[in-house]
Amino acid sequence: MNITAEFEAPLQTLERDMSFLHNALATATFRRIFGEVFEFLGESLWRDVLMRENFTRNGAAQFYRDLSATWSLIDNYINDGSSSDLGMPKLREAATLLNLPEKAQDGLMSFTDASDRAFASNAGATGVLEELNFKNLTYNEVRLVLGRRQG
Repeated sequence: MNITAEFEAPLQTLERDMSFLHNALATATFRRIFGEVFEFLGESLWRDVLMRENFTRNGAAQFYRDLSATWSLIDNYINDGSSSDLGMPKLREAATLLNLPEKAQDGLMSFTDASDRAFASNAGATGVLEELNFKNLTYNEVRLVLGRRQG
């Protein structure tokens, strides 16, 4: 699956800038700058894509693919960067939640089970967070994200 065409040009620009600045700046300065860049990017994708669009199963997979390209870019320049705050962990958890399988498999709960539990009660939503080892989403955000997936 290729990345979304509208996401490709900004990602290429980001890659060009990261490449140049990686060679020109000290590591701490580079991380600080791109920490702010990826914080802004994560907030923008949350607000302008995730919370505005409804996702089909394929759309959710495409959204995860686009984010994966970003995480790969981060890791090209920063060791374990996508596993840090630079990797937009809240957005990673949301994209993972959107991409839960229709049927439980490999110890992973199903999308339907997560939805049923999250919308049943706060305790159910908290249980979903705990079972998936999510540390960045709130139970209200779990409901918001699950509500974005259609079919």
